[in-house]
Amino acid sequence: MKIEKIHFKNLASLRGEWSIDFTDPAFTDAGIFALSGPVGSGKSTIFDAVCLAIYGRTARLERLNQENNEIMTRGTFECFSEAVFSNEHGRFLARWSQHRAPRTGNLQSARHILSEYDPSGNGKILSSKLKETDSLVCRLTGMNFTHFSRAMILPQGQFAAFLQASSDERSPILEQITGTGIYGEISMKVCELAGARRRELEELKQKAEGIELFPEERVKELQSAIESGEKTVLAIKQEYDSGMEILRTAESLSAEMKNAETLMLERQKLERSLADAGLACADAAAAVKHTADERAMLAPLLLKVRELDTRLELCRASRDAQKNEVGTCHDAQRKAEKARCETETDLLNARNQLASLRDTLAKHQADAVLSSVLGSVKLLCGQLETLGQEEESAAKRFRKLEAELAKQDRAVAAASRKVEEQTPVVAAAETLFQQKSELLKAHLNGSSVPEFFSKKENLATQVHEQEEQLARFAEADKRMNELLELDRSQKQIQTAFASAQELLKAKLALKKSAEERVALLHEKQIAEAKIAKLESLRKELKPDAPCPLCGSTEHPYALNLPVPEPDLLPQAKAELKKLDEAVSSQQTTVAQLAALLQSGAKNLKTKEDELAELRSKLPGDRAALEETARVSGAEYARFKVLSGMIETADQDQKSAKDAFESAREELRERSTALETARSLLKQSAEKLEFEKRSAEERVSRKLCLEKSLSDALAGISVDTSLSANKLYDTLSARFAEYENLTKQEKSASEKTARLEMELRTRRERLEALNEEALFQEKKLADLEAGLTALSAERRAFFGDKLPDEEEKKADDAYASALKNQKEAETVRQTLQLQAASLKTSLEESRKRITAAQDFLSAHNVGLPADVESMSAALKALDEKRQQVQSSVVENRLLLERNEQERKRFAGLAGQIAEQETLCGKWKLLNDLIGSSDGKKYRSFVQSLAFETLIERANVQLEKFTDHFILSANPKNGLEFNIIDRYRGDEVRSTRNLSGGETFLVSLSLALGLSRMARDRARIDTLFLDEGFGTLDEDTLQHALEQLSSLRQDGKLIGIISHAHGIDSAVPVVLHLENNRGVSTLQGPGVTRKEE
Repeated sequence: MKIEKIHFKNLASLRGEWSIDFTDPAFTDAGIFALSGPVGSGKSTIFDAVCLAIYGRTARLERLNQENNEIMTRGTFECFSEAVFSNEHGRFLARWSQHRAPRTGNLQSARHILSEYDPSGNGKILSSKLKETDSLVCRLTGMNFTHFSRAMILPQGQFAAFLQASSDERSPILEQITGTGIYGEISMKVCELAGARRRELEELKQKAEGIELFPEERVKELQSAIESGEKTVLAIKQEYDSGMEILRTAESLSAEMKNAETLMLERQKLERSLADAGLACADAAAAVKHTADERAMLAPLLLKVRELDTRLELCRASRDAQKNEVGTCHDAQRKAEKARCETETDLLNARNQLASLRDTLAKHQADAVLSSVLGSVKLLCGQLETLGQEEESAAKRFRKLEAELAKQDRAVAAASRKVEEQTPVVAAAETLFQQKSELLKAHLNGSSVPEFFSKKENLATQVHEQEEQLARFAEADKRMNELLELDRSQKQIQTAFASAQELLKAKLALKKSAEERVALLHEKQIAEAKIAKLESLRKELKPDAPCPLCGSTEHPYALNLPVPEPDLLPQAKAELKKLDEAVSSQQTTVAQLAALLQSGAKNLKTKEDELAELRSKLPGDRAALEETARVSGAEYARFKVLSGMIETADQDQKSAKDAFESAREELRERSTALETARSLLKQSAEKLEFEKRSAEERVSRKLCLEKSLSDALAGISVDTSLSANKLYDTLSARFAEYENLTKQEKSASEKTARLEMELRTRRERLEALNEEALFQEKKLADLEAGLTALSAERRAFFGDKLPDEEEKKADDAYASALKNQKEAETVRQTLQLQAASLKTSLEESRKRITAAQDFLSAHNVGLPADVESMSAALKALDEKRQQVQSSVVENRLLLERNEQERKRFAGLAGQIAEQETLCGKWKLLNDLIGSSDGKKYRSFVQSLAFETLIERANVQLEKFTDHFILSANPKNGLEFNIIDRYRGDEVRSTRNLSGGETFLVSLSLALGLSRMARDRARIDTLFLDEGFGTLDEDTLQHALEQLSSLRQDGKLIGIISHAHGIDSAVPVVLHLENNRGVSTLQGPGVTRKEE
């Protein structure tokens, strides 16, 4: 994981919006940088910004919410922190922010957002809810906040936390960073599977014990009963088949005799219908001959009529075309006459207009001379107009200058008064500022504002720690009560579990008995169904012929099936289903109670361990702790009250200073305004004098221009009262009107000549059209006479009848006669075929009657036969056979059931042997690594990871010092020991290390963890807050050189320290300065957004 950039606003003393880009070449080239500045300047705040952006909390402030946010800069209404980080999953942007309400100033809910990083700002948002974002960050980084603060950011006061942590605290860190958690899951899975295999073996043994087999004597007895029953069934079947054949023959004889009588009656009726059909055929033939003769006589007559109709159509077409031609001539005559009249009217109007224009032009003949003087008149009028506009503008400027001069006089007087009024205000503001400064010094009692609030924060931390210790005492009491309650609950569950197991055994026995009964009934039902399903084969059975299945010549079930016994299977299945549901329900109850017992035992052990661990962390004297907490709480309350007074005094001092600076600035502005007003007054007086001289010059120029205009218009009648512009416009309009009249007179003369020529042409066209109309009218009269003569000839020959209709009537009559003839012949042939078929059927029926009578006589059956008595005897015989058959089927089912159980028992014996072998293997594996909590295998693997960590940490530690190395505690696999090489490899506890030694060991462990996490949570950025101050100068220099060498692996190390000379030893330094509680930051990659 690598931190690429942080961006934050209004955090602690760093007011405003800041950014630090760690991808700047200065950081990547050096591989190490330092944060330098005085106490309280905000060095640790930069590391807090990283934690706040990614995890929404800091090492010093566990929770930031609506009730508590001590990191927001005082007097601001919003703060935020953003961090861009990258790992094997990609690049991400994490942002945490919080605001105050604009009106009330109350803190609003914090927001925590994680998104994919896009430099353009369009990255996809992955999560925007606090809990979801926290969970997603842990999943993507592979670390929660505790692991992050111990492996990547070592905050002030917690540098040696991983070194001095307990085994249980180190275990989850190693598990998450090195990925050993999977081994705990394997351990629990092995334990679970081993138990499952044992339960499967017990189930197989219970099934084998529940199987009951018949003794050999019982098997032989059943086989003998089956053989005897089958012989009896065969004898009954032969007797039944013989009786059934005689019964069927008697029944068929009665039916055949009735059928022969019916056939005789139908034959007599058919002979009468056949005679009627012969007469109908003769009548139809006569009708066909008559209609054919009529068609032959009509054919030549229709040919002559069609010829006349064709000549009439041609004559009518010529007549209609001639009518159209005459109409066209008449239309052309009317249009030509109308056009002649319109042209004569236009010519008269044009002559009148020409005469009027010539009279008007004669009246305006005097305006023709205006063209020679308009140019000079326009120039003189323009100059006069311009001079008039200048006079109006000058008059306005003169009045404005006079008003400005009076205004400037008043402004000078007002500015003088303001300067006199502001002087005592400045003196009063300076006195108030001095008073507020003295009050703030009295409240601080010799300290600075940052120092006071630093003391308050330290006291708050102390009070918080004491409250946490008291909370642990209360938590221990609560855990003890929970443990006692859980123990009572376990005893109750054990009692219920024993009762449930006994009830389950009883229900399993009942279920087994019901299963055996259902199996027997089901097999019996299958045997009966096989007999009922042979319907198609029963239809093929013939008397004295062998059966295709069994070969018997007697067929007792050829017609009637045995009456089935009542079906007891549904009732037995319903009872079995109820028992099965009861067993399942009881098994569920037993499993649930067993799970409750197991989880309860696990929970009981967990709570006992938690209680023991909690008690081991409790301080010795609870009463002393409560007294200390009370004193610290009172002191903190006093500091909170005093902090409010100091904040008020500090704010008042700033306000007084701002008022003093504002008053002094106001005095300077008013003095400047007085000098400006005096300068403007002088300029206005000079402009007014210049305007007076210009007005005298314009009056002289105007007199000269008016004289020149009068000379130019001599001899032309005009209105001298007009202005210059209106005078020129009037003369121009008169000249334009004269020119327009001249053009109109020329156009009217040309139009008159054109209309006279057009009138002559239209008169000649009208005379030609009149002659053409007379010729066409004569031609139309000749065509009308010819058409009248031809129509009279056609009516005399055929009247008004249509030849096509007459021909169609004759054809339809002939076709209808042919159709009737064909239908009569078809009916006669059909009746002849039916008579032949009926004769054949009657002869076959007589033969079947004779055969049946012979068969019955041969079997000594008198006629007519008694069918009812024969059916009753056969039914009694079939019932006897069914009883014997049912007994045989039941015995055979018992034998098959016994054989199935024998095979099932042999299969279960093989499964039990295989399962015992498998259980042995799982037991061995469970003894090695299995445990219900997963601790056995996980602890073993973590001990290996712990040894690897010590090995890699020692590689780093040997680069810092040859004094000592780390080793694992043989009594506790996750505890550290120190081997002191200066004391003959003496083994001692890490708690005896000095401050400098603790720092070097903790730093080596952090670097070792980062190397181990390459495949899990690669750590490429490491922040160290304090710790270097405990090192001597040589060790410090050596440690910094080793840290700088890590840039070869792509790592970046950031450090905070007040150690002397660290600024000169580190190539990249970010400097922080604090001015009255507000800090600034300078250095490579640092930018600040101006407000």
